[in-house]
Amino acid sequence: MELSDLSKLPSITEESIIAYLKSRLLSNVIYTWAGTNLIAVNPFQDVGTFEHPELNQLIQQLDGIGSPLPAHVHSIAQMAYHGLATGIDQAVIISGESGAGKTFSAHRLLHYLVQLEERGDRGAGHAMEQKLNVSSPLLEAFGNARTTSNGNSSRFCKLFRLSYSDGSLRGGSVHTCLFEKTRVTWQSGGERSFHIFYQLLAGLPAASLRTLGLERWPALAALAGRPGAGDATAFAVTEAAMAELGLSGAQRAAVFAVLAALLHLGRLVVVPEGDRFRVEQDAPLLAASRLMGVLARRDCLARELYDGLFRWLVDWVNVQIAPADAAPRTLSLLDISGFESLECNSLEQLCINYANERLQQFFLASFLRRLEAAFLEEGLLGARLEYADNEPLLAALDGPAPSVFGAVDECGPVAYDARRLIDKNRDRVDPCLTALLAGSSAPLSARRRVRAAATRCWRGYSGP
Repeated sequence: MELSDLSKLPSITEESIIAYLKSRLLSNVIYTWAGTNLIAVNPFQDVGTFEHPELNQLIQQLDGIGSPLPAHVHSIAQMAYHGLATGIDQAVIISGESGAGKTFSAHRLLHYLVQLEERGDRGAGHAMEQKLNVSSPLLEAFGNARTTSNGNSSRFCKLFRLSYSDGSLRGGSVHTCLFEKTRVTWQSGGERSFHIFYQLLAGLPAASLRTLGLERWPALAALAGRPGAGDATAFAVTEAAMAELGLSGAQRAAVFAVLAALLHLGRLVVVPEGDRFRVEQDAPLLAASRLMGVLARRDCLARELYDGLFRWLVDWVNVQIAPADAAPRTLSLLDISGFESLECNSLEQLCINYANERLQQFFLASFLRRLEAAFLEEGLLGARLEYADNEPLLAALDGPAPSVFGAVDECGPVAYDARRLIDKNRDRVDPCLTALLAGSSAPLSARRRVRAAATRCWRGYSGP
């Protein structure tokens, strides 16, 4: 029988593990068990060539008779689904460096769990499954961006919580954190802002863009990074997902108007004039004002508007996928932003990398330390396993250490720029802007969302 579990290797060292994973990848096998954990190696090509149509059926048959399952991400989903029958809530944690394939794995997990429900024809239940399927690409359009190391980097962390009752999927919810709202006003060289801006400019008809005061190519040229060949197609997918989740044409138009207002705000040039500041050109300011009904300090307002829009969309998705009745069991999928070392690493990347270090510590405890203890107990090891333990780094980050900057991660050195920790995250909204936003004529910003002292918009629409 083929060896597909790292814990069964005769010698467990860094060299033997890498060599084994490489040999499997060269044989078009990207998944390998590590005890109860699954390792996925990103092949940077279509993984459809690595699968067979009967794979899902095989997984379900083997699970039904209690046999070991093949190393595959669908097997993880099947094990979690099977575990619900024991009356215990289940959780799947997806972690790894940026670009390792976490978002794709999360898609496959969610899609497989939805497919299990589609084996039966339940009418309204099918509509719920469709909404769950399209919620991920919608949130990724507004929350993912291209970085120097990843073309689809998640700039937020999300937890999908699927609700089950009597063994059937009833709905779910999505919870987000660590949203990098500062990206809407600042990106490192070679990076892009959030996907949705490029999708909007590439996919919206020219007449609709003119209504928003935008011209396709000049607006694209003003954005950081290059437009992608698939942006127009991606916009069609995003707009279809919005429609599937119940956003009306008027609501979608209101969202697009806000995005256009943010693009206009990004073109503002403010120059000092004595003890005051003035706007160098009036056209972008007038365009943004027409779309939003407010005049504003650019960066702070842009961050608050986009953050509010993103949270409004998350709230809307949750209303659409919420179970009609209380469901006693939950299956959670955690998709966290990956470890990354950017050209300039500031507060947002520090928080993301710290979260990844905590997950790495969890992996060490759940696999390597348990494996080591088992080997020592059985006399298979003469000494302890050698591996990089990140406990000292965590102590430096969240312990009584004097500094967290310049810490060296297992994945390599990361230098953090302390100068931008404050400047990029000044969230105090001027009281005048608060009043202006509250009185905006735009439908999505008619009420205020308050987070600490900062005012949020978008709660005023007839949605969540």
